[in-house]
Amino acid sequence: MEVATSISPMRFSLCLFLLLLVPRFNSAIPYRKIYVDPQLQDGSVGGESFSTVQAAIDSVPVDNPNWVVIHIKAGSYREKVVIPREKPYIVLKGKGKKWTEIVWDDHHTVADSPTFTISADNIVVKGITFRNSYNNPVNGNPRKPAAAALVSGDNVYFYRVGFFGVQDTLWDDRGRHFFKNCTIQGAVDFIFGNGQSIYEECTISVLGDAIQPNVAGYITAQGRNDPNEATGFVFKNCRVFGSGSANLGRPWRPYARVLFYGCYFSSVVYPQGWDSWGSVGKEYQLTLGEYDCYGPGADRSQRVSWEHNYSQSEVQSLTDPGFIVTHLNSADSQTAEYRDIYVDSHANPDGRDDMFTTVQKAIDSIPENNPSWVVVNIKEGVYSEKVTIPKRKPFIAIKGKGYKSTEIVWDDHRDVLQSPTFTILSDNIIVQGISFRNSYNDPEKNNPKAPAAAALVMGDNVQFYQGCSIEASGFPHGFITAQSRDGPNEPTGFIFKECSVSGTSKVMLGRPWSCHARVLFYGCNFDSNIDPVGWTSWLCGGKESQGKMGEYDCHGPGASQTGRVSWAYKYGEAEVKELTDQSFISASEWLDKPWWLSLP
Repeated sequence: MEVATSISPMRFSLCLFLLLLVPRFNSAIPYRKIYVDPQLQDGSVGGESFSTVQAAIDSVPVDNPNWVVIHIKAGSYREKVVIPREKPYIVLKGKGKKWTEIVWDDHHTVADSPTFTISADNIVVKGITFRNSYNNPVNGNPRKPAAAALVSGDNVYFYRVGFFGVQDTLWDDRGRHFFKNCTIQGAVDFIFGNGQSIYEECTISVLGDAIQPNVAGYITAQGRNDPNEATGFVFKNCRVFGSGSANLGRPWRPYARVLFYGCYFSSVVYPQGWDSWGSVGKEYQLTLGEYDCYGPGADRSQRVSWEHNYSQSEVQSLTDPGFIVTHLNSADSQTAEYRDIYVDSHANPDGRDDMFTTVQKAIDSIPENNPSWVVVNIKEGVYSEKVTIPKRKPFIAIKGKGYKSTEIVWDDHRDVLQSPTFTILSDNIIVQGISFRNSYNDPEKNNPKAPAAAALVMGDNVQFYQGCSIEASGFPHGFITAQSRDGPNEPTGFIFKECSVSGTSKVMLGRPWSCHARVLFYGCNFDSNIDPVGWTSWLCGGKESQGKMGEYDCHGPGASQTGRVSWAYKYGEAEVKELTDQSFISASEWLDKPWWLSLP
């Protein structure tokens, strides 16, 4: 990074700076239990038992902050079930998809038909089958769209769940979803919508006989509307079998994206593989394809000519859990397993393998690629040392006694990349209650000014600062941010939410390190030390339109837009909502070690 002659040192405080946003160090995940048993009367067991699933959901308070686990007894429940948008953090846990079933037969419109609807974020479903019985051949009804489930919430996980229907069985509408060891059955468009979803080790059961003889059905109908949308259906190590025949999919919208990777295809897969439906003549817009699949139906010799040929790098990107970069209530969803180690500069660690006199020694003691969290508890005091968390040491939580009481300080300055007092090179790191200081530019030292970083954070360079205090001091004029997004489709950026900016020297909100820089200050309080122009284009003069550096709903003496540069980006409400949601920087550990899998 090129450094100008005027660089303002910043002190970041009053914030919990996390890469994985986990604000509590709990030895057990707090959750409430509710029970569903059709043989019981509602509330008969301490007010926590219900005879229907919907009654149990209705008992959960609006905007509940902690997980609620609803245990559903084995049996067939004839009801429509809805989890409304204002009721997140619910786990529905049945006794297995063969033993716990929720069934209904609505069919008037596809929007009203689902037996089960999720509108809330952060939902887990385990061991249940959802069925729409309207199109069951024994009923003799004319075939109509009749969904078993509609999923419109974000951060939703299905584990060993069944979805049974004929047409439009699973409406994977919108949001990020993960389906693990699930069964989805149908004949026509039976996995459809515009979700951003991974289906891993799932069973896809085709009911081709439910249409009419010699007519091929369709497994997917994906609805991506724009080539820049991150949505799509990814099927990883799944099995496709059944009766009759079915295409792998057809596009519901013009930029549909579907990948079947490492899947077993029985002869039920129709040889042409795909149908262009309403995209005839525009097949080049579609991203429908397969990679490394096998079985009788995997022969591609008769596939449509326009099938997308996925590259290895595309497949790697889409099949990684990062494709749906999701977290389920990052406050509580991490594995409860962790061990504590301690740092005290005055301690005598002889004979103890959990006590160290420096922070770096504590980190050095952690084995590489450790799979469980290690909490490094640092006693109050000033620690004069450089600290580095290397790349191969994830899942470390460094916890001080408060940023005013625990400080790590050093004064390196020879090179900006070598100068940081604290360096994070690994993923999944937590830091709480500590100050990091590079003292080289402290005024009382009278050193010639030089770049001297307090912290270097390398990993997923999407950073979210909430409730932070940003203090500018030491130079007559400086810059808070220098963000370096390389392209318009890169999901990185700096988001400052409800922060305060103050200090003794004039400061601009930022300048672009790369011309596509993205920075948002939202709901922040700006003191009078904010330069009225707000931003400078630095090395991107004439290319200001490429960046997105702006403010939204800020206040205070320095928040006046009078005098701001004309090219400051005008964020809209929808864009602000998207960026200030913590899912903007979410993590995927919930996919690897979800705490609720071990629920009894």
